[in-house]
Amino acid sequence: MTPLPAEVAAWLADVGVQEHDAALAELVVAVEMAWADGVLHPSERVVLEAYAHELAVRVAHETGSRLPLVRSRRLLGRLLARRLGQEQQQNAVAALKRLAEASGNSEAMRARMLVWAEAVSAADCDVHPLERAWLRTLEEGLRPAATC
Repeated sequence: MTPLPAEVAAWLADVGVQEHDAALAELVVAVEMAWADGVLHPSERVVLEAYAHELAVRVAHETGSRLPLVRSRRLLGRLLARRLGQEQQQNAVAALKRLAEASGNSEAMRARMLVWAEAVSAADCDVHPLERAWLRTLEEGLRPAATC
């Protein structure tokens, strides 16, 4: 894996994502969706566990390692343990946008993050206004830079 820019690595570390787990960092936006209304519902946790597993399987397939399966569970546990502050959320979205741009497949990564965030939001059958606000933040913050 290519070393992360120092600013991106620092932003990810601040939210509990170690550099060797950067490929799993997408989980941050979905976990923050679960926390958006202030309550982590059991149904949201089920969706988060499915996302962590799907993401780990994809990364394991790409790398040929089974370590992402273990690391995704650990990362999910760390992310669920605390809700991020607003500045941490903003920095996480900025870091994920940079990771998506560097991935060579930014639209797919952006779409995946938004789909899973929406799935977490819908999991408890009641989309809270704060969840809608977080989704708008993600849509705007992850939007590719305009090119002329």
